[in-house]
Amino acid sequence: DVTVALLPDHPTPCRIRTHSSDAVPFVIWKPGMEPDGVTVYDEESAKQGGYGTIAGHDFIETLFKK
Repeated sequence: DVTVALLPDHPTPCRIRTHSSDAVPFVIWKPGMEPDGVTVYDEESAKQGGYGTIAGHDFIETLFKK
C-alpha cells in the first residue's frame, strides 16, 4: 500500500515575509480514497477541503490510518 502526502514544513506568508504559525495546506492520497472536490492547492482552498483545518497530531493519525 502507498500513501502520499504533500505539504510544506512551515508557512511563510508573503505579507510578513517570515515564518508564521498559520495552518499549511496539505494533500493526502491513498488508494481508494474519494476526492473532496478541491482542485487548487493553496491555503484558502485547503480550508474548504474535506479535512478543513486540523491539528498536527490529527494529520499524522489520518496519514497512517489504514
